Amino acid sequence: MVFEAVPDDLGQLVVVVYEPARLGGAEGRGVGEEGSWAVGAAVLLHSGLLATWNPPADSGANGEITYVAKAEKSDGTVVGTSEGTVARAVFTGLDNALSYRIAVTAKNGAGSGPVTRTALVQGASVAGGATRYKDYVQAYLSARNKVTTGVSSTAADAAAESPYADVFSELLGVQEDPVVGTREALQTQSQAYVGASSALADTTVLNGAAGRVLVRGAINQTVTLRVNGVDEVSENRIYRRFVFNVVAGAAELESESDDIEAGQTLSATAAAGTQVVATPADAPTPPAGAVESIALGEDGFPVSDEPAAKAGARTAAYVNGSGTASWALTHANDKPDYYDIDCANFVSKSLYYGGGMKMRTGWYKNDNVWWRNPTFSWMPKESRTWAGAQGLFTHLFNYRQPGYVNRTYNLRPGDVLFFMYEGEGRYNHTAVVRGVVGGTVRIAQHGYAPISTLTEILARNKFEEIAALRPRSR
Repeated sequence: MVFEAVPDDLGQLVVVVYEPARLGGAEGRGVGEEGSWAVGAAVLLHSGLLATWNPPADSGANGEITYVAKAEKSDGTVVGTSEGTVARAVFTGLDNALSYRIAVTAKNGAGSGPVTRTALVQGASVAGGATRYKDYVQAYLSARNKVTTGVSSTAADAAAESPYADVFSELLGVQEDPVVGTREALQTQSQAYVGASSALADTTVLNGAAGRVLVRGAINQTVTLRVNGVDEVSENRIYRRFVFNVVAGAAELESESDDIEAGQTLSATAAAGTQVVATPADAPTPPAGAVESIALGEDGFPVSDEPAAKAGARTAAYVNGSGTASWALTHANDKPDYYDIDCANFVSKSLYYGGGMKMRTGWYKNDNVWWRNPTFSWMPKESRTWAGAQGLFTHLFNYRQPGYVNRTYNLRPGDVLFFMYEGEGRYNHTAVVRGVVGGTVRIAQHGYAPISTLTEILARNKFEEIAALRPRSR
């Protein structure tokens, strides 16, 4: 076991622990018996402790991974326990005068691994108290929601309505163009955000370097999208990090970022890059022009050509599209199996449980297989074609003889959309079409706004390509 104390970009001390571990191998081994994963970090907080760690690169076992994290005093006394599938834990109400460490155990259907502990750390009080920084963040989120929904036409208007305008008005102003741009783009397509709320949860506050204060925690978001007069509500949970610059007691909100990505500080000396879950880079991409992607107009939205003759009825060889769409809609707001990369897993479950698409067994890294393992502890949990957007696309494209759709008016319930962000060169998001009503493509996904529309996604993001496939069952 190797312990390394490494500063992140804000000077915060992160204790990174490298521990041999593999989650269940060919003989049904439990967590921690071979392979590698990275556990860390314990960070100093105001009356609390935040622990984060990186999941194993290869789960290799039945059932989802569950982590048990415990906060211990220096004498081993346990003062808090957290258990869940998310690779982070928050412990509050601790005594800044005492030292604590975090003990993490990973477990799955094959068993539990060894306990891995960080070094002892001690909390530190935040000048002015932690409550005011939480209030700043909540006020900032509320102001941005006003701009998102049009309650306030500009960022300046939204900030002016808050007693904390001086704290966050500059950062909110930087976000005005994309937020207002999204709102106005949706209006051209008869859609609008009519409700948005954000509530902080599991929030921690800590001192950073050079007069910085960090607020880290979860945000429970509820968004209501009105499409042609009908309201649809989505709920989502995201993790954010907010950085304040404090000068002579006056705080200014400098930045907001994804806390999961920002918190993964690993050392190259321990080859940490090979220990973190990532989408395989060797999945072959079909040659350019092989798939007719959905045609987008100059405004970035799908072209609205006159519909061609209606396509014939779906043959028995195709996946049950209505079933796929129904399952996806019903389960869109379910808790993700993977808190930040669950889109392909969600689509695969929709195709299997709702659409009746048949699994194909084989080595889990092969492109011609597609399966999820609900039973056997000696097998990996799922194939990469099940769990990764590019892997799923490659499998459907090469082995399911799919139909291709290049006009949105020809989309049907159960069709699968694949999104390639600009500059990425591979598909890294996927969603299920749940219907086309009045020219609006309605989708279900695991990601921002689980119940959404294609227009809403296009208004918020820039994509190089969008492909639509209609897979066959066998």
